[in-house]
Amino acid sequence: MAIWANARIALGLSEQEFWRLTPAKLTAMVDVVNDLTKLEDYRADVIVTVIRRIVGDKKAQMWDFFPQHKTKREPKVVTADEVRANMKAFIEMQKLQGAK
Repeated sequence: MAIWANARIALGLSEQEFWRLTPAKLTAMVDVVNDLTKLEDYRADVIVTVIRRIVGDKKAQMWDFFPQHKTKREPKVVTADEVRANMKAFIEMQKLQGAK
């Protein structure tokens, strides 16, 4: 129900348009709306950050007012041993599926 409501309200889709979309198309549309929202938030935050710095706030940082954009996930570092273990597991899985 939440997906339907988001599509109807945030994307402005009609009932028929929503039900005709494939999951991939819906996801692409949601991604575009999210990107546009982040761009709008960025523009507003640039203004706020500049004003705060002009009036002397030395600690003003981008995304202070939009913390949802501030968090960045650090990429997971994968060791060679993990890659080998994953490849072995993948090969074993392929062998088992081939034996069926």
